[in-house]
Amino acid sequence: MLLVTAQRQRKVTTLDNSACQFGYRDSYFKHHKELIVLSIRLKLSLRVHNLKLNYGDINKELEKMKIQTPTIRNISDAVIHIRQSKLPNPAVLGNAGSFFKNPIIEEVSFKALKDKFPHMPWYPTESPQKIKIPAGWLIEQAGFKGVKFGQTGSRQDPSSHHRELWLATGTEIKEHAHQVMEKVHLLFGIKLTPK
Repeated sequence: MLLVTAQRQRKVTTLDNSACQFGYRDSYFKHHKELIVLSIRLKLSLRVHNLKLNYGDINKELEKMKIQTPTIRNISDAVIHIRQSKLPNPAVLGNAGSFFKNPIIEEVSFKALKDKFPHMPWYPTESPQKIKIPAGWLIEQAGFKGVKFGQTGSRQDPSSHHRELWLATGTEIKEHAHQVMEKVHLLFGIKLTPK
């Protein structure tokens, strides 16, 4: 449950989980910016865990760690290590990190793209009719790997073979982002969305 208040009305309301409309990098609050979250209440399961190991490089990282029966802590450590290997320390190199959401497309569109790009990576979603495509792969295929525009650009971190990194801040990022979005849409028919 979340307690929220509308800035103008100063009214406090309690919302349950379904009213929050949580989704992939989305929620009710993302579309109602006039709301302020005052507090949250979480109910955690201590005994039953539905561990999702088939996403990204989690399985590969657990294999490197020589872990066959992972715990929640093992998965957390694996995810932290993966992110640290793909994103530079912002204290050393200023960056906006991973900029775009991984797009989710219909299975029919995915099959057509997979025929054209057989090595395209993908991930299943909770819906069998929808497939998640890595934004970094689309950006790289669109020719933006290592491309710089003024003080911003997408650059591949030497420790990663897939992740595209965004550098600097300001209006140049917006202009660069629009160029990337237009080219990816032209090539793949997929609309990238900033996080």
